[in-house]
Amino acid sequence: MNFNPESELRHLAILLLTALITGWLLDALTIVLILTLIGYIGWNLRQLFRMYQWLKQPNTIDPPTSHGLWGEIFDDIYKLQQHQLKYRARLKRVIKRFRDSTFALRDGFVMLDQEGNIEWWNPAAERLLGLVQKTDVGQLLTNLIRDPAFKTYFEKNDYEKPLELTSPVNDNVILQYQIALFGKQDRLIIVRDITEMKKLEQVRTDFVANMSHEIRTPITVLAGYLETLSESGEDIPPLWQRALSNMQQQTERMKALIQDLLTLSKLETRRASALPQLVEVDKLIHRVSSDLATPLAEKKQTLKVDCSSSCAISGIESELYSLLSNLIANANKYSPKGSQISICWASSPTGGQLSVQDQGIGIDHRDIPRLTERFYRVEKGRASDTGGTGLGLAIVKHILINHDATLDINSTPGNGSTFICKFPNQRLHTITQTAANA
Repeated sequence: MNFNPESELRHLAILLLTALITGWLLDALTIVLILTLIGYIGWNLRQLFRMYQWLKQPNTIDPPTSHGLWGEIFDDIYKLQQHQLKYRARLKRVIKRFRDSTFALRDGFVMLDQEGNIEWWNPAAERLLGLVQKTDVGQLLTNLIRDPAFKTYFEKNDYEKPLELTSPVNDNVILQYQIALFGKQDRLIIVRDITEMKKLEQVRTDFVANMSHEIRTPITVLAGYLETLSESGEDIPPLWQRALSNMQQQTERMKALIQDLLTLSKLETRRASALPQLVEVDKLIHRVSSDLATPLAEKKQTLKVDCSSSCAISGIESELYSLLSNLIANANKYSPKGSQISICWASSPTGGQLSVQDQGIGIDHRDIPRLTERFYRVEKGRASDTGGTGLGLAIVKHILINHDATLDINSTPGNGSTFICKFPNQRLHTITQTAANA
């Protein structure tokens, strides 16, 4: 039905004109007009009441029958109802598919509102977190997961990295929390059981550590005999002297490899609760520079140090020593003779940066993302030339992770490389002159 407002006005005009003529003929113009208007208003009120009754009973399929303006209103409302029913049915199907898919997942999903109150979760989340449908809907999630680390992670709104904690209902289960923001600061929390993965990582770490310990003993015995043979070099035929030298060199490489593997194992298994120390940056740089003076002198390399502020890093001194010594050792190995290696420390309100810059051959940008992988080498034949183990930068990465720091690598082939260690501000402490002198 296509409603025409002019037609409705025309019908009203005809009705009033008929009332005027009838009233004039009956000599009761006023009464007839009043009765006509009362009838018109009454008819509209009846249509309004019919619409109210119809809308009050949503199970009624067909709209009331009428004509004119009210017929158009009934038809339009009926069309809107049908459209809404189709939309709701489609929405229910989507929601059902979503619920069925999330119910089938082993990962837990928890949906929160802007205030952090729980709105919905799937069965996996109920199992992993111990949520109860009757009591926990509308509760603050931080009231149910009472670990201080989770509350800190939840409130800082920086969810780039996941959080790993034990389950609030089972201490033998390790959970990984990942939070995603959507809408107006609503949150979707993904909870994953990573217990088996952690066990596999522990098995791998234990295997590497145990094998390294087991291999260390025969390598030490072999190195001892080789050293004894080398001391009596005059009794060894010249043909075997070169072989003996090569065996000693490879034995030293094996010892260095085992030591690096043990170091990595210790870094991976170190507890986060290990007591930190205040490590003064300038003293650390001086100590590492002194210990590496011999290999630097052998290649006639100079070391330039720029430490513009008296600052200390809260961390493990032995690890920070290993961090800096690995970076300087790499610069020494892969830089030409007579080149310069620069060490720079700079602090700012946002944190501190410890950088080591060399004048070596540089690294292609395609290799940079993989440099911190174990045993990864830009050139496969480099190990025999430099004596490296391929684990130095992997050790650096793990040390930085343990100190909440990150590593940036800037390099251009032929123009050297710069390794920048960025420490967060909460790890830095200013050293007063009095304390430094003491």
